[in-house]
Amino acid sequence: MKRLLILCGGGLVCAVLVMTVISFGGVGGGESGPATSNPPETPASSVRPRFTRPPLWDPGSSPDMPGIKGARTALQAVLRGHAHGDVSACRYVDVRGPFATKKKGPLRGDCTKGMRDGPHDLRPRERQALWEIRVTGGRLTKPTEAVIPSLGLQYDHGEFLSPQPTFTLRRLGGRWMVVK
Repeated sequence: MKRLLILCGGGLVCAVLVMTVISFGGVGGGESGPATSNPPETPASSVRPRFTRPPLWDPGSSPDMPGIKGARTALQAVLRGHAHGDVSACRYVDVRGPFATKKKGPLRGDCTKGMRDGPHDLRPRERQALWEIRVTGGRLTKPTEAVIPSLGLQYDHGEFLSPQPTFTLRRLGGRWMVVK
């Protein structure tokens, strides 16, 4: 760098020009070695995606399993599916039950359309909460019926106020389904 300053006369304009050329990697050599125009390689393992979508349910459980854990998993899949616009979550909704058929409910009487439009209908903070929601609590009222209170919905970011105090799920055809 000293050599370049001496060559161009040592004025302020020259110093700025030299610094600009060096910072953009246009001059090589010297004590620091040859300049390269390519950024250093980053190992693939250290590169993280900007956004990772959480799974619709806990991989350690299944909406098809009996008991309260299966019911929680099914409700979690429906709520996360609604936030993501994932119509495949409709397989955990009883299309004849009030949860799906209420015209003023979250699905507006049509599960597929309600799920698809879900991300657009929710406020950003609600969508953020539902993306990561975890379902806890609840109890079996019968071997094939579970009631999960809205207070059992947990999330770390966003805010979500459920329009209903409890969710009722029934085991239909070997799978837990949200009824109301």
